Amino acid sequence: MHGLVWKVSKKPIQSIRNKFMFSFLTMIIVFTSVSFCTYYSERALLTRINSLLAYSVELREFSSDVDNIVISLEKYLIERSSDMLRSYYHYYQEVESKYNNLRLIEESTENHLLLENIKTMTRLFLQEADSAERFKRARDSAGYSRAFDEVLRYNTNIKWAVDRLITKQLEENSMQYQLITERINFIQRLGLLMIILAIIFSIISTIWIGVRLTKPLRQLVEAAETISRGEFQLSPLPVSSNDEIAVVSEAFNEMAANIGKLISEIKNKADLEKNFKNKNTRI
Repeated sequence: MHGLVWKVSKKPIQSIRNKFMFSFLTMIIVFTSVSFCTYYSERALLTRINSLLAYSVELREFSSDVDNIVISLEKYLIERSSDMLRSYYHYYQEVESKYNNLRLIEESTENHLLLENIKTMTRLFLQEADSAERFKRARDSAGYSRAFDEVLRYNTNIKWAVDRLITKQLEENSMQYQLITERINFIQRLGLLMIILAIIFSIISTIWIGVRLTKPLRQLVEAAETISRGEFQLSPLPVSSNDEIAVVSEAFNEMAANIGKLISEIKNKADLEKNFKNKNTRI
């Protein structure tokens, strides 16, 4: 009697788990990509707004320090108070240290000209303020009066230029805000579409994988029931995939073929023995 020989396919197996993992990972990648793009755009917008607000505060503080120089200098010229002189020196140093470090958030020709104008007028403003203070010490009333008038004129022009620069920055940032907002809305709509497509893909792939799983299993169960009834002459199970179920189906086909062959050999041997006995009985 020949031994049973089971031959299992050596084709590379695509695990059922891997198929489900592919569908799951596709959903994760889509959700992660959409979330990252939305987060990045919103963060860029928030960073730009914070930068503009900080810049506006910086310019306002600079303009306020210029005003404080005018107020302190005026009181010193009128009262000749040492406290006002110390206050004047304090704000003078603040403005002197700040004006060369002023920068732009939104680069444009007009903004650049405004900033350079502010720096130039501030330098001249400080020179005239210093002249007024020196004329006061020299008791030259005409000199410090004329210098102080120049201080007031430069102060007015500086405040106008600062206000204009802040307004321009706000206008240009509003345009940037609108562009970024439109980009965020586009990404959100695209993300919603991708999520819907990913859900549809997940549903279809789940149904498809489920059908490919249940159909061969059902065929396998029916074939096993056929063999259990003693019917060994059955058609091989179709193998259309290369996963674990395909391996089981191929093994079952080999098993059914070997069992059928074994039964056939036993039956042939029994027939031969029966015929041999019949011949001996006749003799």
